[in-house]
Amino acid sequence: MLLGLIPSSERAWPAAVGLLRDTGGMLHIHGNVSEEDIQPASDTWQEAVVHRIRMLAREQSRPWAEDVRAVYLSRVKTYAPFVMHCVLDVQCGGK
Repeated sequence: MLLGLIPSSERAWPAAVGLLRDTGGMLHIHGNVSEEDIQPASDTWQEAVVHRIRMLAREQSRPWAEDVRAVYLSRVKTYAPFVMHCVLDVQCGGK
């Protein structure tokens, strides 16, 4: 499911989680992120996204709620000084 709203698609995450199959699926999440939150030593944004998706899945009693993980982070382009437009692929359940 593509979540391409910027600066953040977070308001659409509950609906996206609810629309995934019982076996799960992939969320392709766009967001504008402070550069310090996507540094390899930090990955604050990535961890926060995975945590929030996991929490939404628990709230909605999705069978794959404990199997949520980031699989790919892409720094697409500079959006503003010290802000990057990023895409994070989050696997929910399945392979």
